[in-house]
Amino acid sequence: MKLNTPWPHRTCVVSLVLASLALLGQATFISGLGNITNIASTVPGDAGYTNVSAAFNLRYDLQPNAVVFPKTPDEVSEILLLCTQHNFRAVARSGGHSYIANGVGGQEGYDHKTGVVVIDLGAFTSVTVDEESGVASIGTGNKLGDVALALNNAGRALPHGTCPYVGIGGHSGHGGYGFTSRAWGLTLDTITALEVVLADGTILTASEENQPDLFWALRGSSSSFGVVTTIYAKTFPAPPSATVFRYNWDMTASAASAAANAFQSFILSESPPLPAELGGAAILRPSSTNGSVSFGFSGGWYAPLEGLDAVLQPFLSVMPTPRTSSRTTGTYIASVQNWGGIGRLNTTGIPDTHDTFYAKSLTVPQHAPMSNASWDALMKYLGNEGFNASTNWFIDLDIWGGSQSAINNVSFESTSFAHRDSLFTFQFYTSAHGGVPPFPQDGFTLLDGMVDAIVSNNPQGWEYGRFSWAVKATQIAKTITILWVQGFYIRLIWIVSQNLLVDGKKMKVIRGMTCLVFAYAIVVGGAYLAYLIEVSRIFMSNSGHMQFILYVVHASIAVIDCTIAGVLSYILYKTMGHNDDDKILNKSRTTAVIRYLSYHFIATAMLTGLTTLTSVSLYVAKPSSAVCLAIDFSVPGLYANAVLNLLNAKKRLSEKMKGTIDVKVSNALFLDNFPKSSTDEVPAQ
Repeated sequence: MKLNTPWPHRTCVVSLVLASLALLGQATFISGLGNITNIASTVPGDAGYTNVSAAFNLRYDLQPNAVVFPKTPDEVSEILLLCTQHNFRAVARSGGHSYIANGVGGQEGYDHKTGVVVIDLGAFTSVTVDEESGVASIGTGNKLGDVALALNNAGRALPHGTCPYVGIGGHSGHGGYGFTSRAWGLTLDTITALEVVLADGTILTASEENQPDLFWALRGSSSSFGVVTTIYAKTFPAPPSATVFRYNWDMTASAASAAANAFQSFILSESPPLPAELGGAAILRPSSTNGSVSFGFSGGWYAPLEGLDAVLQPFLSVMPTPRTSSRTTGTYIASVQNWGGIGRLNTTGIPDTHDTFYAKSLTVPQHAPMSNASWDALMKYLGNEGFNASTNWFIDLDIWGGSQSAINNVSFESTSFAHRDSLFTFQFYTSAHGGVPPFPQDGFTLLDGMVDAIVSNNPQGWEYGRFSWAVKATQIAKTITILWVQGFYIRLIWIVSQNLLVDGKKMKVIRGMTCLVFAYAIVVGGAYLAYLIEVSRIFMSNSGHMQFILYVVHASIAVIDCTIAGVLSYILYKTMGHNDDDKILNKSRTTAVIRYLSYHFIATAMLTGLTTLTSVSLYVAKPSSAVCLAIDFSVPGLYANAVLNLLNAKKRLSEKMKGTIDVKVSNALFLDNFPKSSTDEVPAQ
């Protein structure tokens, strides 16, 4: 008898089987761990497991199969080999401050693995400084506060973030921004070598001289390539003094938009340029008044105090009198503690706090700053939806750019960290009241709306954050395809005019027009390609120029297509109804094929031209329009269809002309040779 098990029951059985396999694998893994060496570990059900497996962001409730605590690179190697043997995913945890709980396994999507093993690097806390070279050896289990204290004891410092409990391992492996970064670079920019354990258990030291490709990858993408146990980093002399400054305004949405524009111009200014010794951020928070925004400007000045007023004056002079302001000058390490916000830097033996939150980031390119419309939309959104929010929220706009920035002066190819043309970086953060679960659903809507207010009101294709290179690659491929198809259109006009028109004057006019159109297509397309690959930055000074370029390019493409369609239509019109006219080379087979090609490409050119014009018109009216995006995405498909029809036409024309060739057709039309007959030239008339 056949048993028909309902799907929910089948799913339940499968889940139980998978869970049993995971528990079996977990037990086997722990048993293997004990057989190899005496490495401390914790699994579900053990006392203390809840504490060591909890994510910093309590919105995530993950249950790793084991948390292990190695003390040496050799022990890390043994753990990785065991993970490979038993099909566990290994994740390294330095400080555990990941916003998406990567330190305890991260989000789901690894069903092919038996489970997750967390490698806690908390025992790797050594910090030493070579007095001669100034290079520090830093264990990746250190927190930023402890690193700052240890280096300061040697009179040295590193660029790093402000939160004392962030782990140096993940921080340095994926960036490492702080208020000294404009002068010293990101944390990863200071790294000279890394001790790393690879997935196969190999322990090595990667540097420019040894394993340079791995060294490149580890500085920006370290968690994808191995477990780093020690960082060797070039340190800087701790500044003799530092000044922490804070200003705050409560402003209407329109005034806050003007302030944000002034802040952006302040960073971009070249008269004078913003000194590298200044680091800072604009901070947006809820106002106590509906329709208003709290606008703050805070930062650090790592040079003599007497120079600070002149540096801040260009921005403060265009701002109203602040509601509150303060300046605190003292030692460098005092400024680090000030920014830490908890009154101390030492984290040893003192557990971190937790929060329940949702966060995103967005990087603004220096060559394509925020548009006026995006500032207006953001501030209006914050003043209304932000005022009525059920969650706490803030937005940080950390200054990365300016011509003096050490961050952007590192070449794109030097490390695997991609953002080397950043003006500033947004951090959007909203948390549940009290910092405890559950996180309300409208908190997601609130923060996503903040990001959308910016992205949807900047030019289409605006290069923010991680999408910039994907956008460039897509646009480059699209532009090359368009140029190729339009080049074929123009070549077709040349041949059609040669074979269907005898009037020499008309032929010269048409060919002259064709040459001009072709030259214009090459100039516009070439300039756009140069823009896309950043060969030239002539037009990249602001988002208005970028928007203008997009308008010109898209409209030019449409004009070229419509011109081509018009010329082909004119030629066919002049030859229609003259099939018996001796003045026209009307050999039925080839003429029919040429006309077939012409009809097809008239339709295609008109369709692409009108579609592009519609896209431009909608884009001018509303850049974020879904219809606009849909039409714009359809244009490459139309050109791809033209390419496919071109190849089909080649086959058809070749078949038609096998018997006899009585029309002179250049091989350049289809880029290769056709079957040849004894007659290559047009018969005498």
